[in-house]
Amino acid sequence: MSIPSDPKYNFTVNTKSNQPVFSLEPVQNSKRLNSIDQWTSAFQIFVAIYTVRFPDMAPALMKYSATVCDLAAKNAHWKYYDENFRFLRQKSLFPWDEIHWELWLQAHHMNRNSFQPSLQVSSAKQIKQPFPRGFCWKFHQGDQCFGCSFKHECFKCRAPHLAFRCRSSSKPSAATSRTVSANTSPNTNSSNKLRAYLEGYPIGLKDYLINGFSTGFSLDYVGPRMASKCVNLLSALQNPDTVDDKLAKELKLGRIVEPFLTRSLPSLHISPLGLIPKKTPGEYRLIHHLSFPFGNSVNSHIPKIATSVHYASIDDAIRLIRRTGRGCALAKTDVKNAFRLIPVNPKDYDLLGMFWKHQFYYDRCLPMGSTSSCKIFETFSSALEWIARHKLDVQVILHILDDFLIIERDNSLCSTSLSKFLKTCD
Repeated sequence: MSIPSDPKYNFTVNTKSNQPVFSLEPVQNSKRLNSIDQWTSAFQIFVAIYTVRFPDMAPALMKYSATVCDLAAKNAHWKYYDENFRFLRQKSLFPWDEIHWELWLQAHHMNRNSFQPSLQVSSAKQIKQPFPRGFCWKFHQGDQCFGCSFKHECFKCRAPHLAFRCRSSSKPSAATSRTVSANTSPNTNSSNKLRAYLEGYPIGLKDYLINGFSTGFSLDYVGPRMASKCVNLLSALQNPDTVDDKLAKELKLGRIVEPFLTRSLPSLHISPLGLIPKKTPGEYRLIHHLSFPFGNSVNSHIPKIATSVHYASIDDAIRLIRRTGRGCALAKTDVKNAFRLIPVNPKDYDLLGMFWKHQFYYDRCLPMGSTSSCKIFETFSSALEWIARHKLDVQVILHILDDFLIIERDNSLCSTSLSKFLKTCD
């Protein structure tokens, strides 16, 4: 037997007659808008009421409606954009007729299955063989899953995709078996630790980071997917032993896949490898030239909105030092191999192809050569700064990409804050 909840009422005053009439009216539960058609109808009612008081806002509201409808047409998470946009307007009165690009990008990255359950059911039905033990059923339904002990990979070929999307036979070939470990997204265990630390962080950015470390970050590429081939840069061809050592190191760390004699991905886009000298004589940095060829490179098809980043400045550091006071202590640290700690979503592996000594490779971690890498890592490092302030009680901290500056009143406090930050990052 269910116990009905206590009814709620609104107290209203009707002044249409000569004498005011007081009445209690039952409160009706608000209806949730689950489709874009429902949202459009409700928004049109809102516009009709809102423009009575602000008639000049009609064009801006119509543009906002067109933005949300466009997101829905592109199968993006339009509800996420709408709810968070209106939440921001409560605080900053963000203009209706301007697109909030950060929310817009996140809406495209959000897990679309979270608001299209019918797709999940039909997808799950496509798994024809019995579901084996040890694999996450929620993952193969297309839902987000964090922290369970089951395998988040295809039980047919062991690649990090859903079983119903697998094009392999049920028994993996020798070549597939050889690359099982290389095909698994790196740093997936980091999402569980990050989730706990980001409790209280803005929900959109929190989901973006956790999803990114769970399934890999998108490079925001919007161009065609087609195979290509090129010649490596002269700096790499003149120092083949150095390139061999660099590739061997990346292979050992699981950041690139083991080499193939033929293209493992039909649309693998090959970009040239090169070497750049470091400050230490005789040491080099391996680069992946994703801006080649001009006009038809990977970077040519990454929109500018996905590459623009705002960094802290030296003036910000000076302001914090002055605020802390004379005699304060400073500590500086950086994130080693910063970009290479960030996993790339498997759907973008075909953009990161390499060809060396008659063998094909592709990258699985954020490359320094991608124009969207800085913004992706900046989102992560901004979260690290927030964690230091709100979870570690490191009140005065500043970062520029992968460099962090900690400022305290004395050496002892500075050393303690630095130790807490380094321990958390480890």
